[in-house]
Amino acid sequence: DRALFRAPLPAYWQASRRHSSSLHEVLSTVPSERLVLISPDERREELALLCPERLVFGIREAKGLEFCHVAVVDFFCSLSAQDQAVWVRMLGADKAAAAAVAQNKPQVESQLKLLYTAITRCSRNLIFVETSESVAGTAFCQWMETMCLGQPLAGPDCEVVREMS
Repeated sequence: DRALFRAPLPAYWQASRRHSSSLHEVLSTVPSERLVLISPDERREELALLCPERLVFGIREAKGLEFCHVAVVDFFCSLSAQDQAVWVRMLGADKAAAAAVAQNKPQVESQLKLLYTAITRCSRNLIFVETSESVAGTAFCQWMETMCLGQPLAGPDCEVVREMS
């Protein structure tokens, strides 16, 4: 696929046993004060308290809005264990199998729409941040890397971070 506009690939970061960084530490590597945080609606208040210096929106609340720099925070780790298993199967399958998996799980269709809404709030730089380790988050990060659709958020060497500086 070719993009209509030249922009950096989305970046991603997921907490793990090896990386114990906090959300503040991760976001401190991103120099833009204009970075807007978008999270599942049930995490919005908590995230706003954790990051009072940032604009924070729930996904539904952000619908219709657009920002240059967006971090989608904790989308996958906020899913139930059952839904995470479905996402893992979907992300590991070919397109036809993934569509079949999603078709049999109506809640996944609704989650896909929410993820689409969160992603499309961004006009320039997109970052996925998962503050807790989750099987779906890991599968998503691996899928992004395998499909060459994203890059790890790795400090100043990351294209997204350079672009936002």
